[in-house]
Amino acid sequence: MKLGLSLLLFTFQVIAADSYDLAFNAAVLTVDEHSTCKKLYSNHPSGDTIYIPTKTTGEWAAFRSNLPTNVTMCSCDAELVAESCWYYGGSNQSCTTVCSSYGGYDGATSTYAAASDANCAEILDAVGAPAGTMNTNGDDLGCYYQNAKGERVRGTDPTTAGSAQTNRFRICACQS
Repeated sequence: MKLGLSLLLFTFQVIAADSYDLAFNAAVLTVDEHSTCKKLYSNHPSGDTIYIPTKTTGEWAAFRSNLPTNVTMCSCDAELVAESCWYYGGSNQSCTTVCSSYGGYDGATSTYAAASDANCAEILDAVGAPAGTMNTNGDDLGCYYQNAKGERVRGTDPTTAGSAQTNRFRICACQS
């Protein structure tokens, strides 16, 4: 008895979207085209919808390099909140370290997240930090989760980008 062997080849064609429309003050728009994923938000003063060309790699790259005024763009692994790109650092990681791959430190770490318990909780929720009691502490870490105590903490001293402590997971705003 002869056994026949059939080999089927499948070809998949991936077609990129020609464009996207970014609405003013709407939800965050995720654009994942040509192996580059970005989250975008518009607070453009005109209030107009912004056209994002993505038909070719060049068009998408040109848009990213010439971002319109009042459009915030983050990597897709960030959470875009309050017009800043937020990342959840590891234990004993400074925001300088966390942001080294994302365009550098953004002052919103101190001006927004560390400004109030409500802002700190909003960012902790957005990045998926564990739930816990919100407390304040006289340190310069800004907003963070302290896993040894299972609590969310907002430092009351001026936030320092380079500060880090064991068992403290900082919430960092980065440039992209």
